[in-house]
Amino acid sequence: MRNLIAHGNDLMKTLDILRTKALRKGIWFTTMSTEERVLAGLIKRYVKIVRNTTLATVLARMIVKLIQALRDAFWKMIETIGRPMAERAAKGACMIGWDASKWAIDPNIVTWYGLATYSLSVQKRWRGIEYGY
Repeated sequence: MRNLIAHGNDLMKTLDILRTKALRKGIWFTTMSTEERVLAGLIKRYVKIVRNTTLATVLARMIVKLIQALRDAFWKMIETIGRPMAERAAKGACMIGWDASKWAIDPNIVTWYGLATYSLSVQKRWRGIEYGY
């Protein structure tokens, strides 16, 4: 995401990249209103260079909205992955006598387990190893 913001002069290219990512993640239609989607399509089709400040402002707002939605989707996925892992870890820790009853509801622990599991799955995919839970 940081690379997209660094190339701020080319709002059209940034919007196009974010549109593709949002479509792949399935959040394009839920995040953007009908008017915004139509406007993005018309801009992509008919505008080559953004010269109007009002249009640039509208594009920037759409870009910020998409970046926020993509970021929220990532953290929701991390929580979905991490919650069962934290519950299993809490259950196992309670079985050996630790006071871990709050691990499953602690957002920091859930996030840690989610990020650790996600990172491991990405590493194994890069190496060509199947990863299944």
